[in-house]
Amino acid sequence: MLGLLLVGSSGCAAVGGTPVPADTVVRETVDPSFVFGTDSSSVDQLAATAVTDVRHYWERTMPRVFGREWTDLDGGFFSVDTADPANSSPPCADEVTELSGNAYYCAAVDAVVWDRAALLPVLRAHYGQSAVVLVLAHELGHAVEQRLDGSLPTRPDPVFVETTADCFAGSYFRWVVDGGSARLAMDGEDVEDALRALRAFADLPEQHGSDPHGNARDRTGAFRRGYTAGPGECVS
Repeated sequence: MLGLLLVGSSGCAAVGGTPVPADTVVRETVDPSFVFGTDSSSVDQLAATAVTDVRHYWERTMPRVFGREWTDLDGGFFSVDTADPANSSPPCADEVTELSGNAYYCAAVDAVVWDRAALLPVLRAHYGQSAVVLVLAHELGHAVEQRLDGSLPTRPDPVFVETTADCFAGSYFRWVVDGGSARLAMDGEDVEDALRALRAFADLPEQHGSDPHGNARDRTGAFRRGYTAGPGECVS
């Protein structure tokens, strides 16, 4: 999860912010038909493009950096309209309302879930498309952690789990900015938009809940570490 945009199984909840121009970061849109529950809307097209691109990054990066092959998610991807109570509950949730304004990685079934009604459109409107990409790169970062289980440092601190996913997301963003992606194109301004969103996701100083994700310095520092030093530094 992400944090204030984050909640429950490693996920993110919608927050406010200053609206930004709807500049596109998409070069080549991916058909979202592989996403369970998709309505093929523009926001699901963006999400499908993002998760496809992040997966491609890890297919190339995991063997080179970690000596392991990337395996696709067994449970796949789920788009949920939380404004429609008739929808069936997604993985790792008993009710659709538990997902409202959130996205998360469900380790139990190896799946990524997002709210296409109250999360992704809000992020896109307030922070730009790169914020949507960040959320999904973060959640897939948890899938990377799952695949590296046993080789990661043993740290029970949940903040470490979340900031490692932030770090992995940062390494992916650098790859896109450097021109590695055929589907997305981002520059420094897009990175800053994503970081503004990440600051909003961060725990407030007075927050000491049962699901901590790290304060703004933790979150943005981890992202920048991955961005500047690469994914290998995320697990050191």
